[in-house]
Amino acid sequence: MSTPPTFTLRAAEEADVPFLLRLREVAMDPHHRAAGIVQTSAEMEARVRNFYDEAQVVEVEGRPVGLWKLHREPHQWWIIQVQLLPEQQGRGIGAALVRGLVAEARAAGVALKLKVLTHNPARHLYERLGFVIVGTDEHGYEMQAGEAGASKPAG
Repeated sequence: MSTPPTFTLRAAEEADVPFLLRLREVAMDPHHRAAGIVQTSAEMEARVRNFYDEAQVVEVEGRPVGLWKLHREPHQWWIIQVQLLPEQQGRGIGAALVRGLVAEARAAGVALKLKVLTHNPARHLYERLGFVIVGTDEHGYEMQAGEAGASKPAG
């Protein structure tokens, strides 16, 4: 795989909400439809604003191209959302973000988990990066990074 484009992360601000709503629509709507999920505008906005204080905007050349949202609990971390504009997908940005967090979680001795829709091809990326399915629900899978120290509380 080629080297991903240079990207930066910055804290999401209120002014980012319109971009993040459009991003959610273009990046996630096809997967939601495939899973039979229909969300109202209010539901989409609530999802964008969920854990907003932990949201980071992914930028390439100073332009917003994605969302990286994590939630860190004492003994486990969750990747809440990884979304990239369709033209930025497959360029290595998501893999670089996830790979870095997997290493950080291993070093911290905490479990790293995420949920992915059944029909979302990102599942294959997560599997390539060492995630395994640890649970299922009506619409998708709960996955955990392998060897992340899942049952070992941090220091």
